[in-house]
Amino acid sequence: MADKALSGTRILEYAQFVSGPYCTKLMADLGAEVIKIEPPEGDIARKRGPFPGDIPHPERSGLFLYNNTNKSGITLDLGSVEGKERFKKLITDTDIFIEDTPPGTMKSLGLDFDTLKEINPRLIMTSITPFGQTGPYKNYKAYYLNLSHGSGLSYSCPFQPLDPHILEREPVREGGLIAEYDCGISAAIATLSALYLCQYTGAGQYIDVSKQEALLHLLRPEMAMYFVSGHRDHRADRDMPSSWAGVHLCKDGYMLIFFIDDKAWHSFVDLTGNPEWANDENLGIAEKRRELHSEGVHPLIRPWTAEHTREEIFHGLQKHGCPAAILYKVGEVPYTEHMKARDFFVAIDHPESGKLSYPSGLAKFSKTPTAFQRPAPLLGQHNEDIRGDEPSGIPQLSPQVKSDGVRPRTGNGLLNRKPLEGVRIADLCWVWAGPSGTELLAYLGAEVIRVESQSHICLTRWITPWLWLPTPDINQCLAYNSLNFNKKSITINLTQPKGIELLKRLIAVSDVVTDNYSGGTMERFGLAYPDLKKIKPDIIALSMSGWGAYGPERDYRAYDPVFPALSGLNDLTGYPDSQPCALLSANSGRFDLTNGTALAFCVMAALIHRARTGEGQFIDISQWEVANCVIGDAFMDYFMNQRNPNRMGNRDNFVAPHNCYRCKGDDKWVSIAIATDEEWQAFCLTVGKPEWISDPRFADATSRWKNQEEIDNLISQWTIDHTHYEVTGLLQRAGVAAFPSMSREELAHDPHLIERGAFVEVEHPEAGRQTFLAPPWKLSATPAEITKHSPLLGEDNEYVFCELLDMPIEEFATLVGEGIIY
Repeated sequence: MADKALSGTRILEYAQFVSGPYCTKLMADLGAEVIKIEPPEGDIARKRGPFPGDIPHPERSGLFLYNNTNKSGITLDLGSVEGKERFKKLITDTDIFIEDTPPGTMKSLGLDFDTLKEINPRLIMTSITPFGQTGPYKNYKAYYLNLSHGSGLSYSCPFQPLDPHILEREPVREGGLIAEYDCGISAAIATLSALYLCQYTGAGQYIDVSKQEALLHLLRPEMAMYFVSGHRDHRADRDMPSSWAGVHLCKDGYMLIFFIDDKAWHSFVDLTGNPEWANDENLGIAEKRRELHSEGVHPLIRPWTAEHTREEIFHGLQKHGCPAAILYKVGEVPYTEHMKARDFFVAIDHPESGKLSYPSGLAKFSKTPTAFQRPAPLLGQHNEDIRGDEPSGIPQLSPQVKSDGVRPRTGNGLLNRKPLEGVRIADLCWVWAGPSGTELLAYLGAEVIRVESQSHICLTRWITPWLWLPTPDINQCLAYNSLNFNKKSITINLTQPKGIELLKRLIAVSDVVTDNYSGGTMERFGLAYPDLKKIKPDIIALSMSGWGAYGPERDYRAYDPVFPALSGLNDLTGYPDSQPCALLSANSGRFDLTNGTALAFCVMAALIHRARTGEGQFIDISQWEVANCVIGDAFMDYFMNQRNPNRMGNRDNFVAPHNCYRCKGDDKWVSIAIATDEEWQAFCLTVGKPEWISDPRFADATSRWKNQEEIDNLISQWTIDHTHYEVTGLLQRAGVAAFPSMSREELAHDPHLIERGAFVEVEHPEAGRQTFLAPPWKLSATPAEITKHSPLLGEDNEYVFCELLDMPIEEFATLVGEGIIY
């Protein structure tokens, strides 16, 4: 597999369920040799399904099949002497080891990082746990329900300010297992950054990934807002601007319509025939529209939407420049014209489950495409083939030297440098998604130069998503300042030919070019990949747009809420007895930040390939496709059973109790998930109800699942007399997974996050000293950190143009005078 981005990388995985396996799947699908180590009884995902015909079978679980493509599989009992010795032989020839056992487990087995690095000094070991390796909660048990609620992602879900009764019901987790997939992508970024550095230094390191912090990082603008304003968030928060973003019932289903600017609004009014109500003064001004909520809008729109199909409204609005999306069901997505044109779903034949369609990768790589060369392994399938007695035969680079003999630019001090030090990124991204991804790369040492313009100022510099905050100065907006740490800013007028030529000079000395413009924009600048390649033959160019670089809907407009709608994720989110809903408020940008992690992962993979081969390439990310990937198991259910998975609120297809329960206090809730008989028994004894253990309604997992409504009522009668922290403490001490559904306020003052250094104060020359989230991973040798405030607009013009590009000061002054550097 020499043509794959991660060919030559050997990975051992000792992880189960989703986050760890998805982390390694991402790398296996790009050519890494991944050996999955399962305990003798197998990965727990084998027992969860979905299964064809709902008949459990360890080799036919859609969840396992999706997250383990392209891997070899062996079984080992790491508690046995023989298992340990075989593992140590395997680790000798391994680049990366991914594990997700509770903190202290690997040390108790004599297989902790300090021991393993003596066997293999270049080993990179990544541990993925609910709350990290340190801190008061490090030993807390948590399932994905607890993490979704414990990271702030679920407290405000579903966001329904038009419903005064919403706070009477429990907050719900996001649909599917999206939070687990998010953690897998985040862990892969940090892991590949360490691998990239190891190629030059030969030195490995240890990476501590807290799922809670990885997920919290998807809310970094929201957390920044809380630290400045102290505003308490909740699902009925009427202070959140709507931008008229809302779910609307049409003739044949639901639509999401998003009026973020005047262009979108006027397009909508034109399409609806310029109705009289559109002349209302509260509707004609964008700032006033932002303050309106759905109950004032839906009655006006409903007569028109009820007369038209989703397709009519969707294509009509998009062709007029108005962001909109159909709320597809999962089973509709594979048959859309755009997905078919992009060949997103691929067929894989498995010896037990047969041929099924699978979602493909996070992106399309021009030189090193994702390839599915083998299905997920059978349990213990490669036990005899992989003994650890022979080297893998994978070539390794000599320390400090690329495969083409070129040393990295940083030269000296390699062992102390940041992983991406010496990598320069010309960043044309704007708003939320792209900048959030390049910020992750900047945390890891990349020199990220944001290309901005006085004539087209980034939306996040001048608009606040929060009504209670005043309109900010362009250098003081929290949204911008939370997504652009460690970067430089230059201003170029790209509407002028001289501006384009100036940008080309920057590209000529860069390693990566990123953009998240709408499809076709870079071509109109004369900066399509073939043009970039002429400027810099080994350039890595990444374009992330809503629909991707090609396809019938390439030029359609999109913002964050569009992608969960298109993928079916909105249809999976919410109460079973209610309509589909958005993940958070329309202004949170939560899914944009998921796309940002996808961008950072793809850049890392391409950089590793370039370091080994000298080849650059073009990376095409469709944000819609990223949304599909992070609910991959839901698509497996559809392809296996030809059905659309249902909204389940907080409930689970297999585990009960599994819900959020009201506690003492205003809108306070605790998530509780019980997966085993032992956990159930411990729970019953803790709450003083030993008789529930022998109650035939709750005697085993199946009975508990069938009677979960009764269980929920009984549990609520107990939790209501305790705070959510009291419930968490009592149950965690008994070994039961429980955790509060946490608001931004609670997260900001959480002792565990504070002890782990999850928050950092940053001094900004205009905004002053403010608190933000620290980077989401802890790397032992090369810590990711915030070293510089987000840049002032054009702050680095003189450095970039005069020093980096060696421009005479006279030429610089002339270009400033001509409005080219502007």
